[in-house]
Amino acid sequence: MQEERGTARFRPVLPDDSEAVLRLAEELGYFINPEAGRKRLREITSNKHHLFLVAELNDGTIAGWAHAALQSQFLIDQHVELHGLIVGERWRSRGIGEKLLVQVEAWARMQGCVLVLVRTNVIRERAHTFYTRLGYTEQKRQAILIKELD
Repeated sequence: MQEERGTARFRPVLPDDSEAVLRLAEELGYFINPEAGRKRLREITSNKHHLFLVAELNDGTIAGWAHAALQSQFLIDQHVELHGLIVGERWRSRGIGEKLLVQVEAWARMQGCVLVLVRTNVIRERAHTFYTRLGYTEQKRQAILIKELD
């Protein structure tokens, strides 16, 4: 039986959710070592400047998640940055992503922020449409450069 639109509950991530969270990340091409994933979740959940929520369906299935963090930078007012929002392919277009984002925005307001920053890969056109529909506007495009350190 399919879950009806809006039947998920939203709660903080728990250590037992790590496998489901990692599986959802893999759907978008992020492959994380399970041990490293568990360690990161422990670090994130112990940091009051981070929010990590899951969308749990009535049967206990984790259908999506959102991770956001309070950011302080010199060039921009203190804000919350969305580090990840993923809804599993089979549960998309049911309002889960929007409800996760509403939770992130509410948390940002509680932190005293008036800005939520979202970065999304230029190839994820469906994500761009999603965020634009919810009032986000594109400010710029940029390259992300990474250097692996010894």
